[in-house]
Amino acid sequence: MKKLNALLHDVTIVNFSLIAKMVVRYRKVSLVAVVAVFSIIPYLYFTQVVIQQKQVFFKVNSQTGEANSNSLTNILDSGTQFLKKPEIMAVVNTYDFKTIMAQHLVSSPDFKKYDFNSTAQNVGGVSSALESCSDDNCKVNVLRDTIPGMFSLDSELGTDRFSLVITTRSAKTTMAILGSFQVALDKVRLQNAISSIEDQIKQIQELITKSRTELENTSGFVKVAESESLDASIYQHKDKIKNLIDRLNRESDQQSFQQIRLKESNLTANSNIDSDEKLGYEKFSKTNRRIEELRQNIGALNSTPPANRTPSDERVLAELKVELKKNESELRKMGDLKRNIAYEDSFINTQINNQSSFAFDYKVSSAKVKSLQKEYDRSKKELDQLFELKAKMDNELLALKPDLEYLKLLESKFVALKMKKSAITSDVYFDHYGPDVMSFKRSSLIQISAFSILFIAFFLFIALIVVYLRDDRIYDEFEIEKCCDDLQIIGEVPHFD
Repeated sequence: MKKLNALLHDVTIVNFSLIAKMVVRYRKVSLVAVVAVFSIIPYLYFTQVVIQQKQVFFKVNSQTGEANSNSLTNILDSGTQFLKKPEIMAVVNTYDFKTIMAQHLVSSPDFKKYDFNSTAQNVGGVSSALESCSDDNCKVNVLRDTIPGMFSLDSELGTDRFSLVITTRSAKTTMAILGSFQVALDKVRLQNAISSIEDQIKQIQELITKSRTELENTSGFVKVAESESLDASIYQHKDKIKNLIDRLNRESDQQSFQQIRLKESNLTANSNIDSDEKLGYEKFSKTNRRIEELRQNIGALNSTPPANRTPSDERVLAELKVELKKNESELRKMGDLKRNIAYEDSFINTQINNQSSFAFDYKVSSAKVKSLQKEYDRSKKELDQLFELKAKMDNELLALKPDLEYLKLLESKFVALKMKKSAITSDVYFDHYGPDVMSFKRSSLIQISAFSILFIAFFLFIALIVVYLRDDRIYDEFEIEKCCDDLQIIGEVPHFD
């Protein structure tokens, strides 16, 4: 107890001067402490696990260039601009998310090269547990509980960016977990969005079925079909009447032409040519033919050389020329108008012959016009009746219009959801231009040295106190005063330098 009192001090509580004396006095214990310090420091530093860490940023929002109605954020998060950390953490902590990550890693051809052991110890149980698995399902179950401890998520305040930090023992494993995280996040978000759309589609289908049943009970579809049939009939009748009008106009024009032609033909057939004009024309024709004969004969005689002609030939040639001049003179006196009589007579005869044909054509055209007019009147009457039925049907459909419009809106919404489901895309965007994988150890050499020195100093302090308390020897006057205060000091031993 007296030795223990010697270790205490009124001011500093611990008598540090005595501790310093003990460090010198018990050199072996101090030496062991120094050796321990220089042995523990390199051991602790070099036996640390080399940590491979990568930080990436990603966004989950609808404002990254594809801000449209198909965005997952608009579908899943009620159109918010971006997700918050609790919302994204709720996705990451789901069973499906961790399972997809594990399955993606197990399916990798480099799976055996990955190191999933904890970075806090050199020997982990994850690798041994994976080695003991006989199938992929076992490996997925092991990794599903292990992977979440290898990454952490954080969000930048007031932004739509998230920070993902992945920490493993190897760079290959770090990049593999990054890839599986991205795949799992995309897939889970897509699955949730598709599920949300399918729920909406199911609700819309139920509403459509209910609306259709109500309309069937009120004969709504029958009336709509009848209305559409009336519209088709009205369109056909309008088109028919239009064609009838075109045909009627053409046939009326043709009838007018036939009528005029028949009238003019009758007038021409009833006209006569004067008998004197006919006799004059016959004389004209006879003279004209004689002139042609005389010219031919004169030409034949002129073809004979004059030396070979006989006196009779010369006499006949002179007579022919005189007769030719006489006939030509008579022909000139008759004039050119005489030449048109033959054509006029022929034209009149032609009109007389065609009179019956023209009358028949006019009769046929008149019958066609009459038939087309009757058909037009009948079609016009039918069209008026269809308009009356259509007006009556429209009045009946007017009461059903809200229900029909409601059904159309539901059907258009159903089609829009179907298209949205087929065109949905991921809204997760990773920034792949971040820093590469960083390698470092958990504790630096300075940290380990400071910790080791403090630790050894503490145990050295304890060891020195234990050795001091067990040592029965007295080394100086201070210890005599503290341990033997009831003894009388007779004198001091002299000191010799």
